[in-house]
Amino acid sequence: MELAVATKAETSKNNKYKGVARREGATFVPFVVETFGGVGKQASSFIKTTVKLAGDLKYRWAPSEVLYGLNEVVAAATLRGNAAAVAASLRDR
Repeated sequence: MELAVATKAETSKNNKYKGVARREGATFVPFVVETFGGVGKQASSFIKTTVKLAGDLKYRWAPSEVLYGLNEVVAAATLRGNAAAVAASLRDR
């Protein structure tokens, strides 16, 4: 199943944080990225909504700049996480 790990992580995060979000009157969106860069459905929806709002509200950045920036930040965070996992694995040998 495509993005099975991301889907499971989204469900887990939703269950963990839904009570806090409800108490705070907030909307919680789990932002899940798999090891090889697969983006969870809810994170993908969040990105699309953010890019659309950038265009609708005419923020300082163009929608393409917002999308590029989000992709860049997510890719860098994924690489850092993967590097940390490899480093930890090598230390545990």
